[in-house]
Amino acid sequence: MSLNKIFIGGISGMVMLIISILLSKFSEIIFPSLRIEYENTYLFRPWSDPLMSVYYLVPFLIGIILVWIWDSIHEIIEGSRIARGVRFGLGYWITTLPGMLMSYASFPLSFIMVISWTITTLFQALAAGLLFTAFLKK
Repeated sequence: MSLNKIFIGGISGMVMLIISILLSKFSEIIFPSLRIEYENTYLFRPWSDPLMSVYYLVPFLIGIILVWIWDSIHEIIEGSRIARGVRFGLGYWITTLPGMLMSYASFPLSFIMVISWTITTLFQALAAGLLFTAFLKK
């Protein structure tokens, strides 16, 4: 994988992180109970825990992985640039749904929290797909 592709993966990771932070704040405004749930140390580590810094690294790792996947399959995605980006993003997003269902079934998380994660992931996936079609050749 070229440095340019890794760079685009990093940029998509930054965009995904920004989307996550913004939609998290927006979700907490609409559903104040989410803030209380996030502060529950029986469910989540406190932000003061150094391991929570991994939260900021994950979107960058996902961005680089998605660039690798894009590089492997972009030739079979048909349509305009926007349509290809949306199809790629939706394809990735769909693969996250079983994990969301498993999180809801396995952990004492509210349905609203899992839905907020699902919506956030949708926006992140679409943004990554659109970035790839804009900056990486077909």
